[in-house]
Amino acid sequence: PGVTATLINMTPEGRWEFRLPMVTAPVRLLRDRGIEEKMFEPDTVLIEPDLRRITLKARMSFVTRRKTPKLREAIIGHVSPVFLNARRKDKAYINPLGGEGTLQGAPAWAL
Repeated sequence: PGVTATLINMTPEGRWEFRLPMVTAPVRLLRDRGIEEKMFEPDTVLIEPDLRRITLKARMSFVTRRKTPKLREAIIGHVSPVFLNARRKDKAYINPLGGEGTLQGAPAWAL
């Protein structure tokens, strides 16, 4: 899923090849009359070859208009449909097995 990048002559070895991660975490905007789903858009990559570190910054934006339903909540990440339904109805989410509604097997990013 991610893009392969190569740096040349910026490390002691001379060549460093890596994959840029792809953000997969959704953003759900809960409004008075429904849910709007968005995705993060990467806009900045900070590469620190001496530390072998890559920082990816991603943002999400949306337009507010005068007559649109009020934004109540923003939910970031992978959550269960039951959690979303409870939040849509403005109710507390209670799982008898424990947990806060996040999907454990779904990562926020992928290589």
